Amino acid sequence: TQKISWSQFNKFPHHTFLWEGIDGTRIFTHFPPADTYNAAMSPQELVFNVTNFLEHGRASRSLYVYGHGDGGGGPDITMLEQAGRLRDFEGLPPVKQERVSEFLPKAMEDARDAAIWVGELYLELHRGTYTTQGATKRGNRKSEFLLRDAEFFDAVSRVLVPDREECAANPPHAVYDVTGLDSADSHLHARALDRAWKLLLLNQFHDIIPGSSIGWVYEDSAKDYQTITELGESVLAGSLKAVDASIDTGGLTSPVRVGNTLNWERREMIELPGGSVQTVTVPACGYALCDAAVEAPAPAAPVRVTTGADGGIELTNGLLRLRLGADGTIESLWDFEAGREVLAPGCKANVFQMHPDNPLVNDAWDVDIFYKERCQDLLAVDEISILESGPLLASVSVKRSFGSSSISQKIIMRAESRRIDFVTG
Repeated sequence: TQKISWSQFNKFPHHTFLWEGIDGTRIFTHFPPADTYNAAMSPQELVFNVTNFLEHGRASRSLYVYGHGDGGGGPDITMLEQAGRLRDFEGLPPVKQERVSEFLPKAMEDARDAAIWVGELYLELHRGTYTTQGATKRGNRKSEFLLRDAEFFDAVSRVLVPDREECAANPPHAVYDVTGLDSADSHLHARALDRAWKLLLLNQFHDIIPGSSIGWVYEDSAKDYQTITELGESVLAGSLKAVDASIDTGGLTSPVRVGNTLNWERREMIELPGGSVQTVTVPACGYALCDAAVEAPAPAAPVRVTTGADGGIELTNGLLRLRLGADGTIESLWDFEAGREVLAPGCKANVFQMHPDNPLVNDAWDVDIFYKERCQDLLAVDEISILESGPLLASVSVKRSFGSSSISQKIIMRAESRRIDFVTG
């Protein structure tokens, strides 16, 4: 990459070095010192390529990536002509045209006593791309979860029911929506998953998922995530139907199959169809059966909810005690096992803040450091109320509004759990 050269505050100290990862593995790394991916094969850039190179004394080769790189197009005729004329031009560095695959082995052999960089290579710029176009980022993450689960249960059902019947959705194709498995002899589920994954990966292009494209792009990506959801859910539903048909549910009045696609055992309190709540233990990469008609036993330490005179609400389950103020912020979170207050003295949690977003240059790309200088805490609350107060589960609703926007939050505490859920929208 050459983008690390864009860092806003600290200049990266190397162009040819060894990058060490968290497991100690080291990778030979080279950053083209011309600091651009749109080089024009000009004498000025070639001179800068040499004078800017930070490894003099350790290496004598560098990569110069020329051509129209932003949006594609590659080198034009003028650049190629200049490359030929500058091959051995007095006063300029010698130029040799070759593939990157040819350059890198030579650069590795040429480098001596290479510096080692340990840990992350962080670009001190374009921080706004982590938050811009939140709906696209949500669509991406939800699609990743869905397709992994669909693939998992597709594989399980294929083993349990080898002769299963397959059916999968086939929503309309956009012109860029392609699959390599359209042959009649390929499995319907495989074709649907192949198409869904390719469409998901297409939308991970470096200007779509960061939120730095034009508006029309996000009209398309929203439709793409709908297509991915339709494909993934059809495979998941068909696979689960085959799995369910192979399970013996004898002795259960209202059987419910609970799946776990993660590779560790999970014990969770879940809400079953019909509204009942039960604690279920599910093995890694497997499933468990429970009966929705059976009343769950009372927990040893039930969830208790109390309302304070100041309008605040307290929830406790023997493991944690959560105290909400009348404004919906968390005033205290006590950990009974650790015997201590989790929050720092004088601090509150669950405080929504609003900052101005007016970057100096690129509005879709950047969050500038001075955004911290102005902040508004959103403490006004329209309503705070207890939604559920059973021994297995309790929840509180907090509703806020500011300007033309609103926040609705459901705070959930479960028995036997050290986790508190915040469902916010």
